[in-house]
Amino acid sequence: MAHSKITFTHPTFNTVKIAPVGYDWLILLIGPISPFLRSDFKWAAVVLISTFVVGAIIPVFGVWISWGVFGAVYNKMYIKELLEKGYQMTFIESQFTSEQLQGMLELKIIDS
Repeated sequence: MAHSKITFTHPTFNTVKIAPVGYDWLILLIGPISPFLRSDFKWAAVVLISTFVVGAIIPVFGVWISWGVFGAVYNKMYIKELLEKGYQMTFIESQFTSEQLQGMLELKIIDS
């Protein structure tokens, strides 16, 4: 389970997306279904293809290796893409300050 959640809103379309911060345990458990549930079809396809490729190279454990790696990096990539699409952070639900979250994500989520 992620340790924080950031709510993003698109200024033009007023669509709201909630992005967890931290390890994505759902990808570790169900793989490409997690990005699919967020309507992130590009990354769902990437996770699915990498699962087949790594699974073919390393039978049995390849699936878990692929899903484990994506679990570690997917939430950060998801937040980065939301920012690139023009979403703006509207709310942080976290035990950490926004500056600490920016350091963890290595992204600028707040305009200073």
